[in-house]
Amino acid sequence: MRLINCQRCRKPFMSLGQKICAECVERENEAFEIIRDYLDKHPQAGLYQIAEDTGIDEGIIISLVHRGRLKSVERYLTHKCARCGTEVLIVDGDFCDRCQRELQSKVRRAVKELEWKTNPEDLEADDRAQRGDRPASKTDSDQVGMFIRELHRRREGER
Repeated sequence: MRLINCQRCRKPFMSLGQKICAECVERENEAFEIIRDYLDKHPQAGLYQIAEDTGIDEGIIISLVHRGRLKSVERYLTHKCARCGTEVLIVDGDFCDRCQRELQSKVRRAVKELEWKTNPEDLEADDRAQRGDRPASKTDSDQVGMFIRELHRRREGER
C-alpha cells in the first residue's frame, strides 16, 4: 500500500494498485448504472449525446470505456481528434492515428535537432553506426564539425 493522489479528484488515498479513490470509484459505479440505463433506451448514442443527456462528465464516460465497462457500446463512443477534428474512437486517446504518427514524427525530429545543436559529433557517430558506415577519419570529423559550427554561427547571425 502506498499513498498517492486520486487521478480524478486529486485527494490523497492509500492505494492497493488502483488509481482512483474509493469515493470516485463509487461515483463511477453510479455513473455506470445511469449510462447503462440510458443506453438501454438509446443504444446508438455517442459520447457527447450521453454526456449531455445524462449530465455525466465526458471524462468519466471515457474512463469507463478505457476500463472495459462500456465495451459493448464503444463503437458509438467517438470524439473529435484534438488536432484535425476527425471523429475517432475515444479509447484511442485524443488524436486520430494519422495525427499521432505526425506528432510523434515531429517530436523525433525536434529531439534529433536538439541533439545536433548540443553535440553534433556524437550524433554523427551514432548515425554512421546505424547505417553501418566506416568510421570517419579525424579529418572528416573535423570538417563536419567546422561545417556545423559555421551553420550555427549563420543561424545565430540571422536571429
